[in-house]
Amino acid sequence: CYIGKRHLERALDILVANRCSIAVAWHPFQLNPDMPPEGVEREKYRIAKFGSLERSRQLDQRITETAASVGLEFHLEKLTRTPNTLNAHR
Repeated sequence: CYIGKRHLERALDILVANRCSIAVAWHPFQLNPDMPPEGVEREKYRIAKFGSLERSRQLDQRITETAASVGLEFHLEKLTRTPNTLNAHR
């Protein structure tokens, strides 16, 4: 979402520069609504979701590189739990 927001900001800058009128409406979307309130251990969750820890790390590397391309610095290797984000959406 953060990477997409950066792309959106850049696109909006271009549109505004071309005198386009834009309205953005934000709506929450919870990816894992069935996540336990305390979250889950990240490695186990990612293995179950992506088939292997190696595949999970490949995807994290790709996301980290994509984030860097828009000026963001991610350190996904530091995450130990995948959280339930319900309270963040409130």
